[in-house]
Amino acid sequence: MRSVSWPVQGDQPTFRRRLSLFAILGTAAIAAALATALVLNPALVRPLVPLAASAALLLVLWTHGSARTAARRTEVRNSFAGLVAVHLGEAYEVDENPLLGEYTSRRHAARAAIDRGGWALVVHAWDRYYLLSCRPNAASAATRAPVSFRSRAIADVVPAIHDEIPLSA
Repeated sequence: MRSVSWPVQGDQPTFRRRLSLFAILGTAAIAAALATALVLNPALVRPLVPLAASAALLLVLWTHGSARTAARRTEVRNSFAGLVAVHLGEAYEVDENPLLGEYTSRRHAARAAIDRGGWALVVHAWDRYYLLSCRPNAASAATRAPVSFRSRAIADVVPAIHDEIPLSA
C-alpha cells in the first residue's frame, strides 16, 4: 500500500483556533490562580511560581495534543465528506458528516463499525484509524460525484449487518 500524504498537524485553521483558544483560557486560569494567591497571602507567591511554570508547560503539551487531534479529525472529515471513495474497485458514497470515531487499531475500528450495524469506511491516517459512515454506490460506473483523492488511505469497508433470518427457527 502506498503512503498518502496528510498534513502534519491536520487542518491548519482548526489547529490554530483550538491552540489559541486553549492557550488563552489556560494562561488566564494560571494567572488568576497566582493573583488570588497574591491577594490571600503574598508569602505563597514565591513557592507557587515554579508550580505555575510547570502547570504552564503541561498546559502547552495538552493544548498542542488536543489541537492536533481536532485538526486531524477535521482534515479526515473534510477529505471524504460528500465524496465517492473507491476501494478494491467498488465505489462508496461518504455521508456529508461522516466521522463516527477514531481508534488506535484497525480491529477496534472494525468492531465499532460492526456494533454500529451500518456501512462504514475505516481510514488509516497518521497513527489512527478513523471510522466514516457511508453507503454503497449503486451506479458506481455512472457516478457523477467527485471521487476522493485519498482513496488509498481506506483500510477497510465494513458492510451493513441485516438480521433477515429469525433466530427462533
